[in-house]
Amino acid sequence: MPSLRPRPAVVAVLLVALVGMSSPSAASAESVGGSPSAVASDLPPGFTDGEPVGPTDDPPAPSEAPTTSATPTVRYFGRDPWNAIRSASAATTRTCAVSDDGLSALVIAPVFKESSAATTAATAPSPMTLSRYDEWNGVYATSDNRSANYGLYAFRDPTTAYKRAFWHTGIGIWQYDTAGAGAPFTAIERMDVADVAADVAAGMAARYCSPSPSVVGHGAPFTDQERRYSAWWPWGYGCTLCEAAFQDLTSTSPRFAALALVDGISTTGGAQQRSCTIPGVSGAVTCWYVDPSVGTIEGATGWATVAPLDGGSPTVAPTPLAAPFYVIDRGATEERHWLAADTGYAIDISGSHVVGTNDRPRSNQAGSGIAWRSSSGLCDLTTGRGACVPTPPSGLTSTPSPVSGSYRAIVLDAQGDGHDDLLWVAPGPAADHLWSGQGDGTFVSTPQSIAGDFDDVLPLDVDGDGKDDIVWYARRTGTSYLWRAVGDGTWTSQRLSRPAGLRPMVVDTDGDGRDEVLWYGPGSLPDAVWSWDGGGFRSTPQTVRGTYTALAGDFTGDGKTDVLWYGPGRAGDSLWVSTGLGSHRNVAVTINGTYQPLVADLDGDGPADIVWYGPGATADSLWWGRPGGGFASAPLTVSGRYLPILADLEGDGRTDLLWYSPGVGADRWWRWAGDRSISAVSVVANGPHVPLVGTFGQAGSDSIFWYAPGAVPDGTWWR
Repeated sequence: MPSLRPRPAVVAVLLVALVGMSSPSAASAESVGGSPSAVASDLPPGFTDGEPVGPTDDPPAPSEAPTTSATPTVRYFGRDPWNAIRSASAATTRTCAVSDDGLSALVIAPVFKESSAATTAATAPSPMTLSRYDEWNGVYATSDNRSANYGLYAFRDPTTAYKRAFWHTGIGIWQYDTAGAGAPFTAIERMDVADVAADVAAGMAARYCSPSPSVVGHGAPFTDQERRYSAWWPWGYGCTLCEAAFQDLTSTSPRFAALALVDGISTTGGAQQRSCTIPGVSGAVTCWYVDPSVGTIEGATGWATVAPLDGGSPTVAPTPLAAPFYVIDRGATEERHWLAADTGYAIDISGSHVVGTNDRPRSNQAGSGIAWRSSSGLCDLTTGRGACVPTPPSGLTSTPSPVSGSYRAIVLDAQGDGHDDLLWVAPGPAADHLWSGQGDGTFVSTPQSIAGDFDDVLPLDVDGDGKDDIVWYARRTGTSYLWRAVGDGTWTSQRLSRPAGLRPMVVDTDGDGRDEVLWYGPGSLPDAVWSWDGGGFRSTPQTVRGTYTALAGDFTGDGKTDVLWYGPGRAGDSLWVSTGLGSHRNVAVTINGTYQPLVADLDGDGPADIVWYGPGATADSLWWGRPGGGFASAPLTVSGRYLPILADLEGDGRTDLLWYSPGVGADRWWRWAGDRSISAVSVVANGPHVPLVGTFGQAGSDSIFWYAPGAVPDGTWWR
């Protein structure tokens, strides 16, 4: 539970005392079992009057008529919130004679005026209660609260399309508002009765024992009723509804016999404590998830069902009901975050408010108002929602590895130790880094210096020594280099001579374990295979003739790289089956269609297979590779748009296919068996990450490094 911060002495709104009452136990109140359901709203006038709990521009004046009856009205209240009030009252220091019962009755009385009349078990006040009557008056001004209510809408725009990213300012069963009594506290501190009751009790006791002559209208002596009215002054001096509730609670024998306790209402009313990460803060922080939905709210739900939920016109009550949001106490500031997954909007939204100031932008208060952002970066670690490293499926470990920046990432094995590394190439003059994999999902960073802007960065092992070299190629100019690995995370550089416009790719056409470069020249540009001869590259001319998408893979299972030349649409296609260094035979194939092809050995039989993935409604298919060349076609159905990831996560020699939908969307993990049957399981991979596949864990199984440019958390799935 949050720790309530010390409250500054901001106005005479603090209290202390009632006289001559014994103290029966809380158990003397009637007990009602079961969880309340949503029935009559029981919204009282204090909730719908739109007046912040004071002190504010003008202290609220009560307009309600007192309820008088020979029979006390039975009020329903959550057992846990009541116990919190009793504990807070008992712990409150008092400067005049006042019993625990008397102070408890003072403390609870305004609740029935402010958040729920509580005349049924279903309308027992909810600690989650959010204000719905802070409508704007149509004037963009900062001189008064009604005008400044425009600032409670996302981006301070009452006409926003993001109405349900609304910043409620009246919070909890006492409706503490930052325009007055609630200013020193965050939303969750005002919501949690276990915390805020201490402030309410202290304020009530102080005002009861020492009424302000300016509030009462005269100096001492004061009547008991004037003292009670003084105690309730933030809810309106002369609060007759408070007085009626007070008398109902204290006139019975035993006292509080007219208070029926309801189980199933926690002190936060259903707000859930979770663990989150946010940009700019190292490690996890406590966050609270507030979902103001019927079924999640504990206690009365009338306030959450007032239609329309988006508020309709900003100048007419009610105001919008916020979609579920997160609350984070940053010390000097409070943040609230709305994830796209909760709002249905295309963007995440967040806002920040200086604790101790009005949520509304006021000209008489520096730092007041909300600073809005069209982003969040929050990760709910408890549920894996938001900008999180995706949650790994069973059998895989997730290790955080913060990158904190925007880079181009290259996966390679620079040292030849069997553990893949990550080369982070920064744009412009920013620092570059090599992260050397340790085989346990962690890395050791060393600085690098990479000058230039290159389209193609190809890790390859030109000499077969197990260490990855790198070919750098700029398509616009032809500028190119070979970096040969030393083995200690450094390279030696050699300039290459290449024309502009080529499309280089890594192949091993003779299967000797030494990689070659196939320089494909679209159209009339020259084509060639380059192989390393110990001191330089030897060129073997090739002839492609045309513009294709080149797919490299061992489609026959003989250890040599073949190339399928795919012409999207109705262009011609062909398969080069490698027969030796730079030599091949043609095998006719026909594709006909526009696809995002995926090459991997899915069934573990040796030859590479091809998934012809058509994003959206395009028909999909699967080609099984066969020894000798050619393919066996099989139907396949993929519904949706994804960023597919090929990785052998189980290390069984069969490549899996993870259908990853960046951001909010359903993700699936497909695994093939030796008999080519598919098993599919759901995974949670929400977020803006770019997946990087390599061996970052044990040898023989693939890992995924989830990288998100900027401040979003990064990390590794590994086995």
